[in-house]
Amino acid sequence: FFFTDYRRNDRRLTGAANADVPNDAFRNGDFSAYAATNPIFDPLTGNPDGSGRTQFPDNIIPSNRFNPVAVKLLALLPRANLNQNVNQNYRGYGKALFNTSEIDGRVDWNISEHDKIFTRYSYMWSHLASPGVFAKVAGGFGLEGNSATTDTKNQLLSINHTHTFGATLLSEARIGYAQFHLDEYQNDSDLATDNEVGIAGINTGPKIYGGLSNIVINNPFANYQFGIAGSVPRLDRSLMFQGVNNWTKIAGNHQIRWGADVRRNLEDLFTLFSSTRGDFTFGDDITSTMEQPNAGLGMATFLLGEPTFFDHGGIVQEPDERATRISGYAGDTWRATRKITLNFGGRWDYISPITPKKAGGDANFNLNTGEILIAGVGDVSKYSDVKPRYTNFAPRLGATYAITEKTVIRAGLGRSYFINGFDAAFNHLDTFYPVAQ
Repeated sequence: FFFTDYRRNDRRLTGAANADVPNDAFRNGDFSAYAATNPIFDPLTGNPDGSGRTQFPDNIIPSNRFNPVAVKLLALLPRANLNQNVNQNYRGYGKALFNTSEIDGRVDWNISEHDKIFTRYSYMWSHLASPGVFAKVAGGFGLEGNSATTDTKNQLLSINHTHTFGATLLSEARIGYAQFHLDEYQNDSDLATDNEVGIAGINTGPKIYGGLSNIVINNPFANYQFGIAGSVPRLDRSLMFQGVNNWTKIAGNHQIRWGADVRRNLEDLFTLFSSTRGDFTFGDDITSTMEQPNAGLGMATFLLGEPTFFDHGGIVQEPDERATRISGYAGDTWRATRKITLNFGGRWDYISPITPKKAGGDANFNLNTGEILIAGVGDVSKYSDVKPRYTNFAPRLGATYAITEKTVIRAGLGRSYFINGFDAAFNHLDTFYPVAQ
């Protein structure tokens, strides 16, 4: 017996969203409408501690004080097209494309009355292009997920062999392979927009550093954001190899089962919380004064070219982590009487600490000493001094009582061990300083 299929889904989503952009008055440095609530002070006046500053006349910043980089950045951002309010004044449009294709195949072979084999294979690939609300160059939030283009490939292979030794003993063996490949880049990764507007040292060539920095302008009434925020780019290369062997033995009123599951996981995942193109934030601090700390506006600070926060994400060593997971179990289902069935057994799980492919690929923090531990460097173990745990034994107990032919009471008690997301899984220790900076 064999089976195969091919499926393809194409989706075209035309979307629209409202956003906030600086209105024409703000673009011209005119904040006179906010002179009473948010006076704009000149940071070049007064004392170093921010006191004694002088307010710009009429709360207007003259154009000769505009920072040239800020002027070029504003030229990338579309103007308000709904109204001249300070927020919800722009409507952007775009078309998101999402295509998926999948091939599946299965072959079953009855070798003999004692042996059966089946093989299953699936291959899926997809393409997602989600435009930003401000189009490719200026970015902004995405109309369908991140403002990014994402391509994935996913392969699954499983080979299963079942052997019957007789009427009371059966064995199942299975090997499997899973591969996941994802490339998600910011839509403007092929551009050098930072270089073009005068932000140097970021568009250095590779696609992960291409495009525009994330620009955030904080104001009490609206936050203007353009460029692309979030953990983009994201590059994922993961592999999983699996071997499973299950046994079933019938002995009188007992059905005894035991088996093992061994997995090897390889994860090469590049993603950072900080933008690889840089994050610039402009707050009101620079254009306020010590005497009036709630004065100023982020938009005014932006026009003067004085960021209040900056970070730039980068990585010293390509992330490539490894882990081994082994499980074993044994249990008995005992039909004690016509009405009572008991289940009891146990499971053991070994989940190895994460290890990097190369020494120095992971970093941990020792809370007792305050030291940063680099995996495989000096006297630090390859597990970044995370100690393997071999005592994950989990008992299981269950009971079933048939009151009538149509009414059954079930009860059970068990314990389980699993991986949580608090630095026990991939992509935590390899994005910690100094591996990620």
